[in-house]
Amino acid sequence: MKWIVISILAAVLTAGCVQDAGGDNVDEISFNGTTVIWLGHATFEIFDRNTVIYTDPYVLPQQPDRADFILVSHDHYDHCDPSKIASLQTDETRIITTHACIQKGLTGRTNTLAPGEFFEYMDDGLTVEAIQAYNLEKDYHPNGSGIGFVFTFNGRKFYFAGDTDNIPEMAELKDIYMAFLPIGGTYTMNVEEAAEAAKAIKPKIVVPMHYNSDKYGIDGINAEPSKLKKLLEDTGIQVAVLNPVV
Repeated sequence: MKWIVISILAAVLTAGCVQDAGGDNVDEISFNGTTVIWLGHATFEIFDRNTVIYTDPYVLPQQPDRADFILVSHDHYDHCDPSKIASLQTDETRIITTHACIQKGLTGRTNTLAPGEFFEYMDDGLTVEAIQAYNLEKDYHPNGSGIGFVFTFNGRKFYFAGDTDNIPEMAELKDIYMAFLPIGGTYTMNVEEAAEAAKAIKPKIVVPMHYNSDKYGIDGINAEPSKLKKLLEDTGIQVAVLNPVV
């Protein structure tokens, strides 16, 4: 892995448990050879020694690692930016997304998914399934305009919710190890709604995203992730608040 982590590792996940030093935010999450970092907004990098996966790569460092897989939830500019996606690509990079995002000018090895469809990449041990993602009473993300992802990587199931409210389909998800949930409100669910979504999904770990993005040019989605920790106390669900790298 080419990424150099400057900050000290503040959390290690062993046998599914977060070893948390006083409840502070952490710089990365590592378990069983897999590492998760939050670059900012809805952009995560999940990697092991052989494979690099990005979600919605809008927030990137100056010299990002090249991607093996890029998961893009929908075609809004802060999730599907063709120039930033191109900066991560090699000839072998696979992009998994919607038809609308492909139509923005993505090139290379692209695969489109609709909810309920999946791809299995045998050589990399990765399975990616599309999940519904939409707003219930807002017009920003109509049903059918975007997707979330459940992907299995190194034997663990991750759920990247995309831009969504707390929708009924979340209760159908099973055996999720780590869930990336938006908490910023306005365009997605807020902290309280994310807590209810987490209770329905029952992951081992929740990582909040899509909040406090002013420095990336996205206003109006400020939130306090410590509230999510409070709301999920005594549920058995651990909340890991990551510091943004960028």
